[in-house]
Amino acid sequence: MFQSVFTNRYGSSNWTDITFYFIDMITLLYVSNSFTNTSSKDLTTFFLAASPLSFTLFLQYLIVFFKSSNSNDKNIAKSFCSILTFRTLTLLVGDLFNTSLGRLVAFLGIIISWILPSFTGKYTKKHPIIFSHLLGYAIFLSNPYLFGIVSCSAVIGVFNAGMKVRLLYQN
Repeated sequence: MFQSVFTNRYGSSNWTDITFYFIDMITLLYVSNSFTNTSSKDLTTFFLAASPLSFTLFLQYLIVFFKSSNSNDKNIAKSFCSILTFRTLTLLVGDLFNTSLGRLVAFLGIIISWILPSFTGKYTKKHPIIFSHLLGYAIFLSNPYLFGIVSCSAVIGVFNAGMKVRLLYQN
């Protein structure tokens, strides 16, 4: 959620953003290969992986804070840096203290960090996101069936286009 909002507001095709995306993809690949069953042990794996995801996004907002000369962007970055610091620390507590209390702290940190951005409206309304883009992205990624159909259609489309080109050259 936070990454999509960041990308929508500040994302660009520069090497810094691409590097952060690769780090996040490696982390997500680690998480996807770490779950074997649903148990408390697996939650610590999730907390261990989610904390670097929050931290890399914190670093991205920190870069925006130092690069931007716009006071609105600095205020947005400062607010989200605070929220992401809180979430990163609570996730680390959930990972380090593999107890019911540690998991409770981590879950509360996640929930509170989802709610806190609603209090940043005085800053974010001065540099709004493109909501239609964000909504389309969220719908696309939240529906694996749609994602599969579009991906298969793209592969088939490229394959068919390649076949047509080859057939044209053969004649």
